[in-house]
Amino acid sequence: MPQPSDQIRGSSAPTSPNSIIANRLYPIEDAPEAPDAKTPPKQPVNEEDDSLIDFSNMENGFVNDDRVIKKQIQNIEHAPMGDIGAITLHQTNSPTAQSTLNGWQTRKEGAHFLIGEDGTIYQVASLDKQTWHVGQLQSRCVNEKRCTDDEWQYYNDLEDKYRNQDSPNWADRAREIHAHEIEKDFPDRYPLNSESVGIEVVGKPDKNGVYPAPNAAQAASLKILVASLRKYYGIEDRNVLRHGQTGTRPPSECAKCNP
Repeated sequence: MPQPSDQIRGSSAPTSPNSIIANRLYPIEDAPEAPDAKTPPKQPVNEEDDSLIDFSNMENGFVNDDRVIKKQIQNIEHAPMGDIGAITLHQTNSPTAQSTLNGWQTRKEGAHFLIGEDGTIYQVASLDKQTWHVGQLQSRCVNEKRCTDDEWQYYNDLEDKYRNQDSPNWADRAREIHAHEIEKDFPDRYPLNSESVGIEVVGKPDKNGVYPAPNAAQAASLKILVASLRKYYGIEDRNVLRHGQTGTRPPSECAKCNP
């Protein structure tokens, strides 16, 4: 799971912007590529779809719907939410929903929703409260290859600073990137905990550290949950994000989550 806090826990463009993989905790040359990184575009939310979960029917931030099981864990609920404009998708690094729920009982980190191995949707935290699921941010403009010249220069200089050290501390590099990014406004950067609903999908990586695709039941539940949240909060397609792209997590985390 990520670090708990939103805070730290020129005119010439770079010659090779693709060489920058922002905010990874390993040297650039060792960074694995995410499988299936080019995910298909999501379909627009059908506002008339009566199969969606009705998030206008909430009590204390919990939805009233038979398809969502309330399993509140208060110790993962933190400060009040701000303006919700994003959804961040995660995978649990555990084999079952119960093992994840048990783990969250003694932790401060967690997410608002959990999708079990059988597709069951659990709401674990109030949507009125932040959960600590985002962690340190990567650079959105670098990942989306749309930085200004000044931003490219900043990230090239930062890259040179660490690559020229005998024993570079890549964790320090990650913290510098995060500190730089949180000075920006969302959606010019990736969302913070105060701006993003967190969804965890049960899934454990293989021996090579690669996360699996959600199974059919999980994929169906994820699709309806994401569509319902998008409709209620007016979340744009581009702000349904995978933790493997936004934070310091393996790129394969939820790379195959395609709601």
